[in-house]
Amino acid sequence: MVDTKQFNPLPLLSVKAGLDSSMAQISSELELYFAEGWAGNQHLRLAQDELHRAVGVLQMLSLEGLAVFSRELETVLQEMLAQQQAPTSMHRDTLRGAMLALSQYLDALADGASNTALRLFYSYQELHQLRGLESAFEVDLFFPEFGVELPAEVLDVPLVPAALASVKKARAQYQRALLKWLRQDNPAQSLRTMRATVQAVMACAPQDQQRAFWWIATGLLDCLIHDGLPAELNANKLLARIDLQMKSMVENKQRDTEYNTTCGMQYMLARSQPVSETVDKIKQTYELKTYLPETQPLSHGEAVQVLGQMHALLLEAQEVLEQCVKGDDECGKRYTEKLEHLCNLSEGLDRDTLQFLCKQGGRCGCWGARHEPGYSAEPAPGAGGAGAHQRWGRGVCGDLGDCRLAVGRGRAGQRAGCGGSGSDLRFGPAADHGSGGEGWFGLAPACGAKVSGWHPVVPDFGGDGAGCGWVVSDVLCP
Repeated sequence: MVDTKQFNPLPLLSVKAGLDSSMAQISSELELYFAEGWAGNQHLRLAQDELHRAVGVLQMLSLEGLAVFSRELETVLQEMLAQQQAPTSMHRDTLRGAMLALSQYLDALADGASNTALRLFYSYQELHQLRGLESAFEVDLFFPEFGVELPAEVLDVPLVPAALASVKKARAQYQRALLKWLRQDNPAQSLRTMRATVQAVMACAPQDQQRAFWWIATGLLDCLIHDGLPAELNANKLLARIDLQMKSMVENKQRDTEYNTTCGMQYMLARSQPVSETVDKIKQTYELKTYLPETQPLSHGEAVQVLGQMHALLLEAQEVLEQCVKGDDECGKRYTEKLEHLCNLSEGLDRDTLQFLCKQGGRCGCWGARHEPGYSAEPAPGAGGAGAHQRWGRGVCGDLGDCRLAVGRGRAGQRAGCGGSGSDLRFGPAADHGSGGEGWFGLAPACGAKVSGWHPVVPDFGGDGAGCGWVVSDVLCP
């Protein structure tokens, strides 16, 4: 069984660098494909091949939910190749969002977050819609741990003699009751009969983990008896699979669908109301709540209020950053505090993007407190005429997660380049791109960007800055 309840990040950490490299390569190949269209289909094929290898690693790590998400992404790429599809704006936005969600999730796991793959559901649903499918289902990403100790009231039930004959009899009773329930013929009594037969079958199973399936099935029937499931959940298929599992016991065969059926039943229990002691005990034993998103999305009014507070904090952080430029030795600490507060506010939002940006901003604040770039005025190397009088800013480069970040000070309308981590950052003149005062900004060394004022470091994942890497707001990329 897959152990996800207490996810151990150590195996992931041992291969994290390789996975990060794979994610970067996939994203890079996709960007080349987006730029070249179908003429660059070889980049799409390379991205799909690399993603397929990454899925294998995720499966070895028992990250089943993440593997399902990645396989859906791989299916999108395969269908685009098969259909010789040129990328549309919807393809670009959805695939970039999926890669961002995938990388964020891996980073969060490595930092000790719980393995709650349902956090990926929004992007998972977008991938389905990109393929022309109407909807996706949360249960696809729901993979709780089964390897827990069952309570004594389950294991201590005596094993009945003549178990095979008892299972056959119980199955016949279950089938008749299920048929009546589907026809709405005395449905309440039918459900109670089905529950009794499932308990009878549990007593025919060995006194070990094999009883877990039947115990969980008992809880599902309790939810149906007491109308404890959300209206949008339909248990019909699961009830039919319980019958097939009884058939497997009679034939002494292992059914491939047992694992997915158990996950499906546990998902319904996780979403259910507390209708019986059995249901409560199952939820507690498997800690099912830990596999659901921690908070519900804010209402529109609440989200607007939080965003307003975040905007005010961002302006305050910018003012503190300006004080850093003026040589205030304590500004680094104040700047970090502002960004930490910003991160805390972002936790209430239902989308990962702003949370991710705020957390990366917090990292940048910590990095900036340790690296204080200087500034010098000198002629642009190799420039003549008016260009020789352009001032150049200098900064230092540092590593920020998977992206090398350069922070420095330069004139508006200048471009920047960086030789790598630990090297100087130089701001050179850009051709006819406006004018203005000096500004602070951060960007990846592969990107030349035009500075247009004072801005916090913010990644740009689309629009004119697409594929540019780390840039700042109001920046044009070449």
